[in-house]
Amino acid sequence: MTAPVNIADKEDIKDAHSKLLNPKNLYGWIVIGYKDANTIMLQAKGDGSVEDMVSKLEDGQVQYCILRLRESDKELVEDRRDGKSATKDIFINWLGPKVGRVERGKKQGHNPAVTEFFKPFHVELTALSRTNLNEKTIREKATPNSGSHQID
Repeated sequence: MTAPVNIADKEDIKDAHSKLLNPKNLYGWIVIGYKDANTIMLQAKGDGSVEDMVSKLEDGQVQYCILRLRESDKELVEDRRDGKSATKDIFINWLGPKVGRVERGKKQGHNPAVTEFFKPFHVELTALSRTNLNEKTIREKATPNSGSHQID
């Protein structure tokens, strides 16, 4: 059985998340990772590109990201008719390629608590490699008809 996850700097993470979800923000991201086996903490945040966020991911770690992207022009037109926001918030579970199977399994047990902490978001993705972890692929995988929500 997996030990429960602890959140080391809960107020800092809540503050960063609140700022990210501000309706005026069209882009931004937060990266959370492990301080020890069962404690997560804020590792990085920014308002730059997806590539900036990806540069903060470690191959030997399990990390969690919240990414805000502005909708495409087509989606913007459709969203404005529906009265929805002009952004999409995406939760990404990063499973670094150098993370062992046992550790990966233990940390996956924390996923429900972490996702609950970061709700609301539009879609949840799992990323296993940097190769295709870019804005184009994230946008493709974040659509309802994309099939798999895993980025290899």
